[in-house]
Amino acid sequence: MRLAIILFSVLTLSACSSLESASKQASNLVNLDSLIGKNWQLSKLVGVDNLSSVFGGGLPSLNFTGDGKVSGSDGCNNFSGAVPKDDLMQGKLDLSSLGSTRKACDSKGPDMLNNAFKNASSFSLKDNKLQLLDSAKGLLAEYVAK
Repeated sequence: MRLAIILFSVLTLSACSSLESASKQASNLVNLDSLIGKNWQLSKLVGVDNLSSVFGGGLPSLNFTGDGKVSGSDGCNNFSGAVPKDDLMQGKLDLSSLGSTRKACDSKGPDMLNNAFKNASSFSLKDNKLQLLDSAKGLLAEYVAK
């Protein structure tokens, strides 16, 4: 009888621990409704004090669709590509292999932004802001929903 009580206690505690872990994982998932279908406009790029001084063709934008695609502008060229929805739900973002038009750009902003895209590995959504983050969770760029 004593062994049965101990076994029951261990199983109960183990189940509670598993439920807590699953709950934490679920709370870390990104609500894609907050990301998809919005026009995100660049509001901050690390290393740049005045965005309009480095983006002569207008401010860059990002758009995510419900079918796992991203498109936008780097301030000169248009780009598009695929982003797995499972990755997005986990806060992961890889923008390093986007297809792009190849216009000659006379400002340095697009190259700086494309460098941020290559270094981005995750993102954060908070207060209607989309932050692109590097592998150390350092800020690379920030967009606001328009």
